[in-house]
Amino acid sequence: MDIAKRDISHLKKLKLCEEKYNKLFKNYNSLKKKQKENIHYSGVVNQYEEYISGIRNKQAEQYEALQNLTHYIDEIHRTTKLSERLLDESKKDQRDILTRMKHIKDKIS
Repeated sequence: MDIAKRDISHLKKLKLCEEKYNKLFKNYNSLKKKQKENIHYSGVVNQYEEYISGIRNKQAEQYEALQNLTHYIDEIHRTTKLSERLLDESKKDQRDILTRMKHIKDKIS
């Protein structure tokens, strides 16, 4: 039961992060448009761009780490004999990782 509660808490935190991420981009896009009318927004827009660049770099690192995990799982499948249950679990884990990779790649683009 504790695992389920922890998973629910984790999902809530992920959703909150996603909402804040989307709000950040909405504010950035709004300020970028207003920057044309008011030069004083330039510094703020530059700070947003630096922050967003840092986020994208972290996401690229996450993507690469997840990609390494999928390669590792593939290698395990090829080189070891896993029980049917373990094989199914590792394939499910790999699908979850690939889904997360797609999500990260969409954010980076």
